[in-house]
Amino acid sequence: MESDIIHKKDSGHLIVLSVVMALPASIFLWPLFIAGVTTRAMEVAVYIFPVSAFFMFVIYRLYKTSKNRIFLSHKGLLIEDLTSEFIPWSDILSVDVVEQPVYRGATAHWLVLKTKYDGKFSSKFVRRMNDHLVGGGVPSCNLTAYKDPVDLVWSNIQGRLKP
Repeated sequence: MESDIIHKKDSGHLIVLSVVMALPASIFLWPLFIAGVTTRAMEVAVYIFPVSAFFMFVIYRLYKTSKNRIFLSHKGLLIEDLTSEFIPWSDILSVDVVEQPVYRGATAHWLVLKTKYDGKFSSKFVRRMNDHLVGGGVPSCNLTAYKDPVDLVWSNIQGRLKP
């Protein structure tokens, strides 16, 4: 059985992320540009560096999540938004798509997995909230962020589940 890989859409945020990533670096280097390479400017730059590094790390993580994928293989289902390990097909009880209207008029389509080990993916509080919000299971990813149509992704996953 071959593997299917479902990629996220190119959201066009790469330019915005690069500009936003350049801001912390420029803030860190700003004292050196203004005052020149002096002892005082170096002290201020070193003081600002942890804040700049933190923001650059956060922005990098956002960029990495925009590249997450869904893998369907003989091993199981890997949803990089949820976990870094394959979920065996035998552990998946059901897969649903739950629609969530958002304020801007669009609708988010959440892939909700019900597995034998939901506790591995969420806390007890989150599972209780999910019972009320989506009827149980673990919302694993927003399918509207992926290139393939929601129905196609859902039917591919359903086709791989063992009856």
